[in-house]
Amino acid sequence: MTQALPNRSEGLIYPGHYVPVICEEDVWNELKVQGQSRTGCPPVNIKEEPYAYRIEMAVPGVRREDFLVHTDYNMLSISVMHKEPILINERDFTLHEFNYACFDKQIPLPADADLSFISAEYKEGLLCIVIPRSAAAAINQRQAHIVVY
Repeated sequence: MTQALPNRSEGLIYPGHYVPVICEEDVWNELKVQGQSRTGCPPVNIKEEPYAYRIEMAVPGVRREDFLVHTDYNMLSISVMHKEPILINERDFTLHEFNYACFDKQIPLPADADLSFISAEYKEGLLCIVIPRSAAAAINQRQAHIVVY
C-alpha cells in the first residue's frame, strides 16, 4: 500500500488519511519518456467568480483515478497518467487530436486563492476545480493533494 499522508487539523476538509490513487513518481517518469511533444495538453477554461475561481478542463476518455491534482503554494498542478494501452489505427481517422494518455498542466494561482478548501470533480469528460477566494488566504498557502470526486 502507498504511504498515507496524515490529516492535519489546519482546516482540511477530509478526515482520516489520504492515500494517493496513482504514484507521483510514475507520472513524472511517464512524462519524461513521452516527451513534451507527444503529451499534448487539453484545453482549459478559467473563470473568476466573486467568491471563487472555477477551472474546467476537457479530458475525455480517462478515469478520475488517473488524475493527480495538487498545489505547491500558489501553483496548481493537474497531471494525468492513463495506464491502459491506447490502440489507435491512424487510418481510421481523418484527424485525431484528443489522446491524453499522459500530461501535466501547471496553473499559477492568484494570492487570494484559498488552498485549504479546493474541490475537484470529474464528470462526463470534464474536470471541474473550484478554488475559493479569501482575503486571509495568503497567510496559509501550502502544499496539498486534492481528491478528485
